[in-house]
Amino acid sequence: MSIELRHEITRPNGPVFAEVIVPRHLAKTFTYLVPPALVSGIGVGQRVVVPFGRTTLDGAVVGLTRELPQGVSLFQLRAIDSLAEGNGLSGFPPGMFELSKKVAEEYLAPWGQCLRLVVPPARAAGRPKWCYVATPEGRVALEQGSCPEAHLPVLKRIARRKRGLSASTVQTSREALAFLQARQWILKCAATVSSRSPRVGEDKSEGELVDPELFACLSPDPAVVEQIQIILQNAQAARILIDGVLDYRVGLMARTAQLALDGGRSVLIIIGEVVRAQWLARVLQEVMKLPATLQLRGASGVDVESDEGASPRIVVGTRSAIFCPLRSPGLIWVDGEEDSALKEPQEPHYHVRDVAWMRAQQESALLVYGSAHPSLEVISEGAIERF
Repeated sequence: MSIELRHEITRPNGPVFAEVIVPRHLAKTFTYLVPPALVSGIGVGQRVVVPFGRTTLDGAVVGLTRELPQGVSLFQLRAIDSLAEGNGLSGFPPGMFELSKKVAEEYLAPWGQCLRLVVPPARAAGRPKWCYVATPEGRVALEQGSCPEAHLPVLKRIARRKRGLSASTVQTSREALAFLQARQWILKCAATVSSRSPRVGEDKSEGELVDPELFACLSPDPAVVEQIQIILQNAQAARILIDGVLDYRVGLMARTAQLALDGGRSVLIIIGEVVRAQWLARVLQEVMKLPATLQLRGASGVDVESDEGASPRIVVGTRSAIFCPLRSPGLIWVDGEEDSALKEPQEPHYHVRDVAWMRAQQESALLVYGSAHPSLEVISEGAIERF
């Protein structure tokens, strides 16, 4: 499938027509009239709100012209409603529009479907997650039986959870919570995400829970680090395979990420499972002291800003985070590249391994495949250097 972008406006005056794709299972484009008020601000790659049947949809402009397309009646055309909004942008993050086009062509999928992967979401006001935790005094009250019967079930339920009970799941009266808090038997505090950790020296299939601090002593092979540094300094698209157990890969990942940061580039790290992404972000943050940001996104898009409001320097995420619009990524690391979780089950059926190479070529970045059991797809690529 070949998709062409049309930018030409061949007549100096007259109406402007836009070719728009919509996020539906449709390969064709739709022609809309551009209202005069939007002509000066619209362009190819612009996100727009268009009437579609009895509803409205967010679409994207893929062509602009003053020539009425053949077979289209001017009087039957509908006009674009407005420019779309999201994260203060009405267009797509740099490079993401082109990436969605490449994915559509590679996987023979409607371009509109692929746009869903890269559309930035509307910013919602962030709500902190809270939980209730039983205090030592509260546990003593349970042991001594001093808690009133009316509030006893609530205190027991909270005390059973060592990490606390999410405030959103506590279905009880405000009076009970207020009573327990007044007695200082429970505390309301920010929720923390529990993370499972795989055993050092073992691969994913043999993973067990261990303290991430065990990774603090890791020291990657200086010769390998030197070769990777040369590749990064070349600032050209390249692929390598890190073939080894988890502790070897994590140590080398941290050192390589630091080299990319030192060169003024950002880092994107993809792993198949949510729990392991959470754990890996924790290792990089707390043990390796790297500015890693966890990005777990849904189909609605990615928020590319960290809690501090700045663009993140290192993003750790799962499959769909490959579309996170980082600024100037210099390193893309796909860990556990053989994991089936890295293949999207819905259309477009992309594989992170392939999309990561598209991004690396687009950004002149280094792509690293990490695995203890490399896939045949990677092994069969003779041009991929193995460490």
